[in-house]
Amino acid sequence: MLRSLDDESPENALINTTLARLAIQTGQFDKAIQRLQTVIDKDPTSETANCLMGQAYEKAGKSDLALPFLEKCNSIN
Repeated sequence: MLRSLDDESPENALINTTLARLAIQTGQFDKAIQRLQTVIDKDPTSETANCLMGQAYEKAGKSDLALPFLEKCNSIN
């Protein structure tokens, strides 16, 4: 159902963050990062997207890339 909604509205932040969460849970970090970048490009202050992006990069073993997003996530909170 989410995939169908994604086809209809590929820029939707809620759909992208939800699918990114699922991608992180299943180890598909590149897909999660791509979806989250779409959200962050439209709304750089998105707390959810920045926090998830930090998590995705960390779990992908890219802590250096995770740091700016985690810092932004912490500063938003």
